[in-house]
Amino acid sequence: MATALADYVTGKHQAGQLVDAPPEVIVGVLRTVLLVPLHADRLGDSATYSKILDLLIDVVTTGLTSTRS
Repeated sequence: MATALADYVTGKHQAGQLVDAPPEVIVGVLRTVLLVPLHADRLGDSATYSKILDLLIDVVTTGLTSTRS
């Protein structure tokens, strides 16, 4: 699965659809988001945690998406 994600990110990066950062760094950012649920108990009640996770995902995906043509 990690290889498939790396291949996908590399392809999108080469197509200019992701920010100008090495693909391995982009994969690292995505993998970091997946670690957040391990600390859910430290991020507030379930309603707050859900909002935190939603905003984090929105911020990361917006930040990784390239505006290059």
